[in-house]
Amino acid sequence: VANIVANLGRNSAVLAEPFRCFGEEQGGGLGLPDRVRVVGHAWGSDVSELRTAAVAVSGGRVDGFEAVLMGDCLWNDSTHSGLLETLCSVLVPGGEVWSSHCHHWPGHQAADDRLWPRAATMGLVVSEERPGEVSRAELEALFGGEPQAVFVHRLLRPEGSAVAASATEVQQ
Repeated sequence: VANIVANLGRNSAVLAEPFRCFGEEQGGGLGLPDRVRVVGHAWGSDVSELRTAAVAVSGGRVDGFEAVLMGDCLWNDSTHSGLLETLCSVLVPGGEVWSSHCHHWPGHQAADDRLWPRAATMGLVVSEERPGEVSRAELEALFGGEPQAVFVHRLLRPEGSAVAASATEVQQ
């Protein structure tokens, strides 16, 4: 968590004004603006601290998130259930998750792609965003080698709908 806060400070100048940190000239140490909270979380665990952060940054308006940006969270498919449980527990009706990822290892695509039907089973609407234009665009490989396709998906919690908070609920 401390590393994330430090990165926020290093990148603060490029953030939109409401999200910029303030530094030593305004009271010493790195300060986070009212609209920013950094909370450690393990997928599938208790979400009460996440909900408390949502209440704080929304001024008490909501106790969940309208948007979640998720980058490169699919590589460990043993965490998919917990990841989806967390997302379904904190996403407000009408809220959406924007996810980007690469298939880092040859043959790992099937494991990565298992997340999308699981998300749909839990009540989220899944779409791949503009394949060939946004999704599947190629970027230079992080660790050398051939360029990698980057996949972009959107998960939507429909207005007025309930989503399963766990894989157990789906099976019942």
